[in-house]
Amino acid sequence: MKHLRGFKYRFYPTSAQRLELAQTFGCTRYVYNWALALRTNSYYQDNVSLSYTDTSNALTKLKKNIGAIDRVIRIAIAGGLLYLGLVVYRGSAIGIELAIVSIIPLVTAWLGNCPLYNLLGISTHKANPNFRSK
Repeated sequence: MKHLRGFKYRFYPTSAQRLELAQTFGCTRYVYNWALALRTNSYYQDNVSLSYTDTSNALTKLKKNIGAIDRVIRIAIAGGLLYLGLVVYRGSAIGIELAIVSIIPLVTAWLGNCPLYNLLGISTHKANPNFRSK
């Protein structure tokens, strides 16, 4: 015969932890409601049932905050910094630093997400709320 055991825990968060928990639950609630609305609208308006993969792909598009023009500009800046570092200031400390710094705009363009934009609340990406991968 199996015995079921249960444990009870109390949690007394600090004020900083309360704020972090409130932000986390708020973000979770927003994403859940957004995904629910996306799937419901797709089903009732378009008669298409979205799979988990479709919803996940749409969520990935929602997280991006760099638009197409911004990506092109970042790639051009990275190319310019790399050129300056490897050709103009070749072999100097400034050249090495410029070559290393050129990685930052290149990586943010590739990922489609800029951490500085997240901090400032900026987005140049035009997210389509009705996005579907099909």
